[in-house]
Amino acid sequence: MASGFKSLPLADNGHDTQKAGEIEPTWQDNISKLFSAPYWLPEDTRESVGASWIAMMKFWGPTDLSNYDHVKKKATSIYQHCRSKSMPLTDDPSQYFPEEALELIRHWTNQGYRKVSTDPIVRETVIPEPHDPPVTWRNRKDIRNLTPEELQTYRAKLEDILGVGRVKSKWQELEFLHANWCLHYQEATFLWHRAYLRYVEELIDFPIPYWNCLAAESKDPNSEFSGLPKEFCDEEYEHPTKGTRPNPLRYALALIDDPDVEKHRFVERDPILYSREAGEEWNRKVRMFELYQEQIGFSLQQKTYSQPMNITQEQGLPYGTSWASIPEFDEEQLDEDYPYRAEFDGLFEQPHDNIHGWIGPDMANNSFTGFDPVFLSYHGNIDRITEIFLRSRRGLTFTSSFPLRPFINQARELSYSDPREYIYTMVGDT
Repeated sequence: MASGFKSLPLADNGHDTQKAGEIEPTWQDNISKLFSAPYWLPEDTRESVGASWIAMMKFWGPTDLSNYDHVKKKATSIYQHCRSKSMPLTDDPSQYFPEEALELIRHWTNQGYRKVSTDPIVRETVIPEPHDPPVTWRNRKDIRNLTPEELQTYRAKLEDILGVGRVKSKWQELEFLHANWCLHYQEATFLWHRAYLRYVEELIDFPIPYWNCLAAESKDPNSEFSGLPKEFCDEEYEHPTKGTRPNPLRYALALIDDPDVEKHRFVERDPILYSREAGEEWNRKVRMFELYQEQIGFSLQQKTYSQPMNITQEQGLPYGTSWASIPEFDEEQLDEDYPYRAEFDGLFEQPHDNIHGWIGPDMANNSFTGFDPVFLSYHGNIDRITEIFLRSRRGLTFTSSFPLRPFINQARELSYSDPREYIYTMVGDT
């Protein structure tokens, strides 16, 4: 922050109070230079960038940022657009106005828009001190980067709130939700799963940690970070209040009709993911990620996200029909199973399915995959990769009004049977 600069509190009359050392900006000494030669930029670029801003706003405004009267008239709007980073001046984040520059504009406005230092200060709170609302989003972390306390909290929430080890629990309802409603092989696929994750996070009030199975170490058989993370393999964990308990990330109840049946009582995965037995099979297993990472890298190079939702109508099929049906997954799916290979999601579906098959056998069957807690963290990473693509491709086109049933209220709640399509969370809401 600039020397001598400070944010000013408001007096009871709503006006800025005078304080020793208070900054008193003027048009001549401070404000005009924010636009003509922005001080926070490299010195050799300041004047050229400033000149481009002034020219741009003369064309688009029309507002002349070099003209005192124009800036005075638009001061509040200029402040708001610059602070919200929606200003049309630039889309380069390094050029956004820093907070101290914005405060110069705010105090200049609240002190009467002085031109020069000899002008009197006339105080009126035109632009109040900013008070941004608290951040409300949940920040997902790599499961390997959770603190011990965070990991145990997440495990406890799966056990206590979702009931991963109980019959007729919320956990089993979630699996049936996925098995009966999930969308695959269409534009809405990964956005439906985004809504699913959001709903689960709302239930447990905790961000789902993702499993970054695309880290460089994932394809190295000798790395401790290859294979399935130990967080999913540990036998037990320390519950915050109940002592030592079975690890819910491993011992989640599978689909069973009789709770007394012990065979396949809990979700099953490839046994070598637990044993990590060195040898040819382990090396082959881990090195499959060389293929998966190559496939995902290629999908991220595509220019478009997906075929539109009405693509199947051109084939005489109903609107929103999937362009493929693959109920079970192998660890190396065939290319010909994925007909739309010129878009991100059409390509991304293949390694997505491959890794489901790689974990198997429950994760390899779309009817059972939601029973495995790995599913949440795996799809947390799928969602992360999808977002990387979306952020790298501005201006993508989507079928924004396609409903992601049964999610409603921004995927915070469910409605299984409401016929009103408009109440559901839409592709465009994600």
